[in-house]
Amino acid sequence: MAEVLALLAVIGSLVGVAAPAAASTALPLPPDYVAMGDSSSSGLGAPPFDLDAPCQRSSPSYPALWSAEHHPASFGFVACSGARTTDVLVNQVPATATRS
Repeated sequence: MAEVLALLAVIGSLVGVAAPAAASTALPLPPDYVAMGDSSSSGLGAPPFDLDAPCQRSSPSYPALWSAEHHPASFGFVACSGARTTDVLVNQVPATATRS
């Protein structure tokens, strides 16, 4: 668990960093947002669930509500109920690749 928390801290410092503005009058890009984790992040226990996703992701989960409120440039919802450290590292962390 400590490894996951340390990894999330590093990812959190990298994700959401806007690209430098080309001109001083240009507004920075909104951040990208990727929700990773297990049942706490996927919204298990807060139906309705996305029936097309095998991970019991729900529309009233914290990541979905945050995204709807803050309008990030992109929103990746890869949290999965039952995820373990290996699932997060192998299947979810790659979703944090930044846009160009």
